[in-house]
Amino acid sequence: MRKTGAGRTNAIIAMLCVGLALTGCGRLGFGGVGGGSSEIRFDGQRFNARARATERRDKQTFVVTVPNAVRSLQGARMAGDHAGKSHCIRYFGTSDIDWTVGPQTDPAALVFEGGTLRLAGRCRD
Repeated sequence: MRKTGAGRTNAIIAMLCVGLALTGCGRLGFGGVGGGSSEIRFDGQRFNARARATERRDKQTFVVTVPNAVRSLQGARMAGDHAGKSHCIRYFGTSDIDWTVGPQTDPAALVFEGGTLRLAGRCRD
């Protein structure tokens, strides 16, 4: 059976609606598209942890920032570890990190700027 122009248009519209619905599910915490460390809970909290290379040409050395770390220090440390590992996997294919200031660092030696936890490390290659 051959589809008419209207039938094709309806099929395309239906596929777009399904795609948009699935995208929205990820943003509401039901999985799907839109993941990242901000969508994962650590110690019951969501953190917007970000890892960034310290130099544009050197992705191996990076800094992780975890805003609102005061909500849960344990959760912030786990979120920072996750962001660092994700960074290293993305650029070097490994989650091995040599932390300068990392998730296992003594709490008294951790670096805070306001309520933001700062971790620093280097991806092993």
